[in-house]
Amino acid sequence: MREVYSLLIDAVDPFTLYTTISGAQGKPSVLKSQDGGNSWQEGASRVIPIAADPLRPGRLYGYGYERQRLMISEDGGQSWKETSLPGPFQSIEVHPRNPEHLYAGATGLWDEAAGAPLPSSLWHSADSGHTWEQQRLDRHFTSVVLDPGSEEALYATSGDTLWHSADRGATWKQLAVLG
Repeated sequence: MREVYSLLIDAVDPFTLYTTISGAQGKPSVLKSQDGGNSWQEGASRVIPIAADPLRPGRLYGYGYERQRLMISEDGGQSWKETSLPGPFQSIEVHPRNPEHLYAGATGLWDEAAGAPLPSSLWHSADSGHTWEQQRLDRHFTSVVLDPGSEEALYATSGDTLWHSADRGATWKQLAVLG
């Protein structure tokens, strides 16, 4: 039986969906639907789609699991181009009003050999993923999301705590303990 790993809805066309499922020999397989999920076609299987550009139809960002890199597709996942951002990372956020601004988060990942979490880091690109700057984080965030009303503001969670950054993640302020 196959397992569904992810589901992504195209930000411009809500009838276009992408999903990643378990495939042959443990490799993920990417499926695409252009009719709201009624039928599916297999796409490029070496990249897991993670985010869609909110203003450009067909532009997807994904994780190339074989080479552990951020990948960009301009044609709805039919072909992918490797970027300079190394992995592993687990999330990509595209700013909804200014999609040149991307954030990639490597947060809460586990180092099996050391038996400890890997250092968290937040990557920012101001040029659609061509160049990146890294910020090491002093805590392990489990999720990072953008404030759609600001190009500078981010929110994050760490354990039971909600955090806010007003400067693209350079500094963080604790907002609330939720637990």
